[in-house]
Amino acid sequence: HASLQENVSDAVIVTDTEFRIQSWNRAAERIYGWRAEEIIGKVTAEILDTEFLFPADRERNLQQLHSQGWWQGEVIQHHKDGTSRTILASVTLIKDSAGTAVSVIAVNRNITARKRAEGALHTREERFRHYFELGLMGMAIIAPTTAMLEVNDALCTIFGYDRSELLHTLWAELIHPDDRATDIAQFNQILAGNSDGYTSEQRCLNKAGQVIHIAIAVKCQRRENGSVEY
Repeated sequence: HASLQENVSDAVIVTDTEFRIQSWNRAAERIYGWRAEEIIGKVTAEILDTEFLFPADRERNLQQLHSQGWWQGEVIQHHKDGTSRTILASVTLIKDSAGTAVSVIAVNRNITARKRAEGALHTREERFRHYFELGLMGMAIIAPTTAMLEVNDALCTIFGYDRSELLHTLWAELIHPDDRATDIAQFNQILAGNSDGYTSEQRCLNKAGQVIHIAIAVKCQRRENGSVEY
């Protein structure tokens, strides 16, 4: 058990029932910057300056720990140098054979990088959403089947359809029959992984059947395995 505790990548912290640190593994030293000899006997929440999303969470989590014997959630804790870490904490209450609580084991994972990446992705998505809804040009999110997953008002105006009509229309159906094969071939190059996008000028048909000339730019979003998401 001691060997396992010292070789895992997560911080393993053993405390008494007052949360005074009794054991502090090497991963804890890496995550928090404190050596074991510096922190043994200290109270975790005080030395790590633990922050919960809401002040009431601390008491609620303590109640769950004592009533159910475990608690898991995200907290903000701090490195020795004062910088913050987002931690996924899994806390278990240890009882003796008589059912008396004797210690607490916390297995803490540093998820700071993941949370930052999620935050950056959210920011990019919000910017895209704002641009999408701004309506400076017609925009659509299209599935690999060419079904339209989402369209903006500007695209509805260009083609003369309302949103619900376009969302029940394949992109290929909007293209002039004489230009459709070329566009489908370019689209298939994306699906095959030979291209991530293309630009072109082509003829389309609006709801009234009139020919309209458009310049389009297509860019794909791929999943981790390389397949096209949209």
